[in-house]
Amino acid sequence: MILAPVNVGDSSSVGIRSIVAPYTAVPSGAHVGPASSSYEITHQDDRHLLYNRSSVPEPSYWMLLFIGNPIIWVANTLSHIPAMYVLYCLVSMHVRQDDFGFQSIGDLMEWLCEPKRIPYYVGIRVARAVIAPFVYMAVAIVIKWTIIGKFQPGPRDITSQWQLMRHWLAAKLFSRENMQEVTDMLGRHYETISTLYRLLGARVGKRIFWPGHQPVFSGEFDLLEIGDDVVFGSRTSIIASTIETCEKVIFCAGANISDNTVVLPGSIIGKNAVLGSNTVCPAGRYLPESSIWIGSKGGEPVALEAGTEAEYGSEVILASDVKYRDLPMKGDETTLRPFGKAVERREASYFVWPVSMMIFLNIFCNTLFSVIHAVPLLSSLFISGAILYGYRLEDRQYDDVYYTPLQLFATALSVFAVVHFIRILFCLTLEIVGKWILMGRRTEGRYNW
Repeated sequence: MILAPVNVGDSSSVGIRSIVAPYTAVPSGAHVGPASSSYEITHQDDRHLLYNRSSVPEPSYWMLLFIGNPIIWVANTLSHIPAMYVLYCLVSMHVRQDDFGFQSIGDLMEWLCEPKRIPYYVGIRVARAVIAPFVYMAVAIVIKWTIIGKFQPGPRDITSQWQLMRHWLAAKLFSRENMQEVTDMLGRHYETISTLYRLLGARVGKRIFWPGHQPVFSGEFDLLEIGDDVVFGSRTSIIASTIETCEKVIFCAGANISDNTVVLPGSIIGKNAVLGSNTVCPAGRYLPESSIWIGSKGGEPVALEAGTEAEYGSEVILASDVKYRDLPMKGDETTLRPFGKAVERREASYFVWPVSMMIFLNIFCNTLFSVIHAVPLLSSLFISGAILYGYRLEDRQYDDVYYTPLQLFATALSVFAVVHFIRILFCLTLEIVGKWILMGRRTEGRYNW
C-alpha cells in the first residue's frame, strides 16, 4: 500500500470509476476519462468532460428551493407516513384515565415502560425498514410521470432551468441507494426488478439477471433498452446523457455487462457481447455480436475477440452505422443463460426458489432484522427502568424515588452499550454459523449456477 500526495489542478476533472494514483497529478484543465487513471494523461482532452456529471450545472438556487427540494421532501415525508401513524398510535395510549401529564421523571419512565407499547416501538422500526421504501418508490413513480415526464434522445438544453430540474429530480429520486432499498426486498436479481424498470420508462426484456448492487444510473430510464437474457454485474455505471445530448443506451439480447463497467451515452452492446470487469464502452460505439472487451486504454476498450461480425476487423463501429430495427433484442438458445433456465423456465435439475418465495424471505428477514436492531434501545429503556425503579410497573410507584435526567441517561446509556455489544456478537455468530451450515468449506472447482 502506497500513501503519497496527489494533485488535481484547477478546472480539471476525474471521471467515474477513475483513479488518481499516488505521486501523480492531473494538470490544470485536463480531464481523466471514465474507467481510467491519471497515468493516461498525455494531453488536454475536453471530450472526457462531457461525461462528467458534476460538470452539468444544477438548477438555480431558487428552483431548488421552491421546486426541487420540496418535491424530494414530499416523497420522503410520504414514505414515512406508516411509521408516523404507528408513532401516533403509540403516543395516543394512556397509562391511566386520570393522567394529567408528566409531573416527574418517574411519570415519564412509567409511560415509556408500559409493556403494551413494545409492539409500537418495534412497529415503527419495521414500518421504516419494510413499508417506507415501497411507499417512496410509488410516490417517486407518480412524480416521474406527472412532473418529470418522458426523456427523449436528442440535444440537451442546459440553459433551460426546467430541463436542468427534470434531470436533477430523476437523478435524486432514483439514486442507487433509493433503488437498492426496494430491490433488496423485491429480490435483487429477478423479474420484479425488470417490472420496476418498466414502470420507470425503460424497455426491458425477459430473464434479466440484475446485479446485487444496482447500477449507478443517470436517471433517464426512457433512454434505456435491455434485450432478453442480459446479465449485469454489480456497480455498473450507465450514463445516458452528457452536457450536450441525451442518447439511448441499448443492450442486445444475451449481452454481459460485468462488474464496475462504465457504459457511456449512445452506445450499443451487441448480442452476446461481453464487457469485461472495469471496462469502458465509449460513447456512440457499437460492440459487435459475441465480441469480448476488457479494460480501458485512453478511453477505449481493448478487444480480446472480434466476435461474429469479423468483416469489420479492428474497425471502430459507430452506433449510428447500425440499423436500429436490425438489433437482436429477442432471446434464443444462444442467449439463454443458466439463470434464465433455472429461474424463469424452471428447467434446473434441482429445486429453485420461485420469486414469490424470495420476496417473502426478503421481507421476513428485513422485518426480523428490524426487530433485532430495536432490541438494544428497548432493553436500555426497560432494564434501566427496572434498575432505578424496580419491577413495580403495576404498583405505579415510580414517584417514590427521584432521579435526575443525567442519572437516568447515564444508566440507559450503560445498558445500551452492553446490549448493543451482545447484539453485535449475536450477529457475528449468526454469520459464522450460517457460513458453515449453508456453504461449508470452499474447495477448488467449478460451481455452475
